[in-house]
Amino acid sequence: MASLTRVESGGFTLQETISLAQVKAAVEDDDLSFLRPLDRALDNYPEIELTTALWRGVQNGVWLLQREVNSDAPIVALRYDNEIKALYKLVDDKYKPLKMFSTK
Repeated sequence: MASLTRVESGGFTLQETISLAQVKAAVEDDDLSFLRPLDRALDNYPEIELTTALWRGVQNGVWLLQREVNSDAPIVALRYDNEIKALYKLVDDKYKPLKMFSTK
């Protein structure tokens, strides 16, 4: 094999890519339109809408019972106020913080 080109990764395609030179030029022109929302990169995780009470706990890193999340997916994206705030991972019968994106 002489070469290998990845044509898709994480839900993004080769057609959506831009070069580092293009990024640099865009930033110099104060053009950030090439950025994509975080949600786009997390499309493959089931989303769970949090209540205000659950969100208060998640802000402090609490574990959630599986019945509170109402899912059996190994990893879920927790959404509050129209924004994905965290990824939680199922361990036994509890969801534990995997990655926090925002506590605000």
